[in-house]
Amino acid sequence: MGDIAVTSTAPKPIDLREKPLLVIEPYASAMLQTVEVLTLSPRIAARLGPRSNLLRHGIFVSAGPQIDPGFTGRLFVNLLNVTDHPFLIRHRARFLTIEFHALTVTPEKLYVGPHQGKTTLSDEDINLILGRGGASLKEIHRALLEVQGPIKTRRYSEKKSQVLSTFIRRYFDNRPSLLHGLRGLTLARTSPLNVSITTLAPESFELLRELPAVVQAVDEGHTATFF
Repeated sequence: MGDIAVTSTAPKPIDLREKPLLVIEPYASAMLQTVEVLTLSPRIAARLGPRSNLLRHGIFVSAGPQIDPGFTGRLFVNLLNVTDHPFLIRHRARFLTIEFHALTVTPEKLYVGPHQGKTTLSDEDINLILGRGGASLKEIHRALLEVQGPIKTRRYSEKKSQVLSTFIRRYFDNRPSLLHGLRGLTLARTSPLNVSITTLAPESFELLRELPAVVQAVDEGHTATFF
């Protein structure tokens, strides 16, 4: 691993010569470069891959399918931590493997792409990592954990699902037998009322199976719980 790294959780590039331990936070990504500067002859192609240590720790390595003949420059790869725990990697640690393949003939066209001769991270590379707006995978994971409890209760509140609650209210209003049951439920305040919803008409949704609902009297209204 080379001298400079960029992570999606740090505000600027990290100089690993000053801070040799890089931390890739859960669900965060990092752009790393190699110490080595590679030069391939016209008769050599190469393939890049991660060391098994990365894969065992849930680190996904994004690299190109091959290194073309005639390429020269450092190698740059994107690492993604797909686990819920941080991953630590040290400056100069071995983190990649490379295979070299001898070609039987020299290709008619050698590599002349934008990475030819590149030895440092460009501003565009840095901004691609630092400028990733919106919710990161780490933030999405945290948000899912926060709503896990309410999901386990299997309840949609009116504030959380205005569309569904509007439909259910209309569903109740259009069914006299259900209204009668609700009135009895309100008076008795005892056993819940079991309802099977079989259609979402006139909405443009199709139920794949019946939607069982349990209606209970709560204060001056009713709460419907969906499983």
